[in-house]
Amino acid sequence: MGNRLYVQKLLEMSEQYQPDLSRNLNRELEYTPFEGIPQKHAHDSGLLILIDDSKRDAKHFYQLQLESIGKIEDLGSISNSKGENLVRIRVWVKKGTNAIRSETFTVS
Repeated sequence: MGNRLYVQKLLEMSEQYQPDLSRNLNRELEYTPFEGIPQKHAHDSGLLILIDDSKRDAKHFYQLQLESIGKIEDLGSISNSKGENLVRIRVWVKKGTNAIRSETFTVS
């Protein structure tokens, strides 16, 4: 499934099982936003891999539980060096839930 189709599926799921956070005045108190490029988890459909696409030297990604996500926002698309269009999203994750963050480093 392509990146755009996967994001559309995530957006539809977000609307079905979570409250509308755009009207929630305390969104920042209950949720934390993360932005990046979504990827399907290799073998667990309940997990989302979110690749950080910021310009920092150390790249990292997040592994988030879909049930912990309160809202997903489409941020548009970007092109990579191969000419592929990748969709960026912002996910609002419920504070207090467990997630995994992985980042690159140079072994010295």
